[in-house]
Amino acid sequence: MIRPTRRSVAEGGAVALIGSSVLILVPSQVKMMPGMQTEISPSFIPAIVGVGLIVLGLSLILQSAMGGVKSRRIDWDKTTSIRILTTVLLMLAYTTLFPILGFVVTSAVFVGFFTIFFGSRTWWKIVIVIVLIPVAVWLFFEKIFRIPLPHGFLY
Repeated sequence: MIRPTRRSVAEGGAVALIGSSVLILVPSQVKMMPGMQTEISPSFIPAIVGVGLIVLGLSLILQSAMGGVKSRRIDWDKTTSIRILTTVLLMLAYTTLFPILGFVVTSAVFVGFFTIFFGSRTWWKIVIVIVLIPVAVWLFFEKIFRIPLPHGFLY
């Protein structure tokens, strides 16, 4: 009989718990903005993310129980620590600059930073990612769902 590892069950449980927290906390925190003209609540997308995290967490637990997860040692070195610290600092900078520069500009800059930081070196791929991801997200929210995103002094 295959026994699930405690670690994989704990990871699946943590992901499901985060999803549950999103479902519990987000609807109470996300409010309609004055003048917002949309048929869909602003909490719709976070609710989908919460449900997705719960499903993902439960599937990790199920996969572990069926023996699909093999426990392996994680190598934690100086590079890993630097990447985690840099990611946290970049996210803090993103949240600070977001209301000032707006969604499109801030997201383009930080998607570029993350693309380069995590290994992409082809300039045309970086440019495509910098342009396509923020514009696609902006179109999705502003044009399809009519949920306004913050605009900064640049846009």
